[in-house]
This record gives sequence, structure tokens and C-alpha cells, in this order.
Amino acid sequence: MLDQLSGNSFVLADTIDLWIETEREALLSLIQKVSLLVINDSDAEELTGESNVILAGNKLRKMGPENVIVKKGEHGAVLFHEDGLFALPAYPVTQLHDPTGAGDSFAGALIGRLASRNRSDFSAIKEAMLYATCTASLTVEAFGCDRLESAGKAEIEDRVTALKQLITVA
Repeated sequence: MLDQLSGNSFVLADTIDLWIETEREALLSLIQKVSLLVINDSDAEELTGESNVILAGNKLRKMGPENVIVKKGEHGAVLFHEDGLFALPAYPVTQLHDPTGAGDSFAGALIGRLASRNRSDFSAIKEAMLYATCTASLTVEAFGCDRLESAGKAEIEDRVTALKQLITVA
């Protein structure tokens, strides 16, 4: 399917340990063709053999994807890009109920924000990570997508503003 896309297509792949364990070679072939690999820290370690997130992210980029985001759950995420490294903390959540689906919400919000901006440069991916992080933070506050569904766009925007203030040094 990827071979049918035009040269300007931006493709995100998100993987889990199952594919690393059962379809490793196919996964390695796939990630050579994607624009952005999103992976959690334990899966990054399993795929690369590196327990250090920075070493794992750099090694993953050498495997083919132009960009890599290593998710670190409640500790945020790290972007590896040819223009640099970007570390973003997680939005501070005080009511953790169910982490199921947070990674999927992160990836969906990330690619949705990039599509809405029609950009995929370093700056655009960093901005999209803000939206992805805030979306995932809502997901963990209730079972399934209940909290995310009830929050809406305005609450995501409020969280993005709050997270920007949290990370700004001025």
C-alpha cells in the first residue's frame, strides 16, 4: 500500500511489542518507508536493544524513518528529527483512571494536527506533539474515550496553552 502513495505523502506508523516479537522483519521493512515512527520507550528498547531513550531514538532513525517519537508515558515524549531533538513533558494529570488508548489518542491527534496545518517540518511536529500530549492526557482520565469525548476542542486548546506555559522559560 505504501508503494502506491505519492512521493510527498507523510506516513506515521505506531507499533507495539506484538509486531516486534512476531513480525520483526516485516516491521523493520515497514519503518524504512515511513515518515514518522511513534513508539513507546519499552518497545524502542526491545527493537533496538538500547535502554537509553536517546540512544534508542537515534538508532531507530538510522533504521529508516525520517522522524521518531519515543513516548515515555507519564514522563512525556522525545522527538528525534534531522533538525534536532525535542523533549516534551506530559501534561500533568492528577486523576489517572485508564491508560488504555492513550497512545492511540496521541498518534491520532498528532497526525490530525499535522494534516490540519499541512506541514510536517520540525516546528510543526513539535506543535503537533503539544496537541497529542494534551489529547492523551484527557484519554487517561476516564475509561475508554469518555473523557476525551466530553472535553471537546476548547478543553484541548486550554491544555495546550497551559502546557506551553509550563515549558516556557521566560
